[in-house]
Amino acid sequence: FMHLHSSSKTGGSSAESNLWSDPFPIPAVPLDKDLSQLKKGDLLFFGHRARRGQPERVVHMGIYLGNKLFIHSSERVHISSLDPNSPIRDENRIQTLLRARRVLPGE
Repeated sequence: FMHLHSSSKTGGSSAESNLWSDPFPIPAVPLDKDLSQLKKGDLLFFGHRARRGQPERVVHMGIYLGNKLFIHSSERVHISSLDPNSPIRDENRIQTLLRARRVLPGE
């Protein structure tokens, strides 16, 4: 897993900044209510939305596994769900999902 380290210069993580400054753009994946555009392997970014003059800040990331499941690590590896009705839902991650990016080629 790629660990994110905060960077006070950019207001975000150094990993996130490196992803956005890559000369080969990483396609954004639209996040609709049902997460229907996500595919296995998409990167999920979680954090705080921009507000009151503060920039958006990514603080966590995971990898989408399909069926609203994702794998992530925060001290230990977890498989969690973005489905609010799932017994393994992660309420915090549901509320803080900011964006998704596709790094694997399409099928």
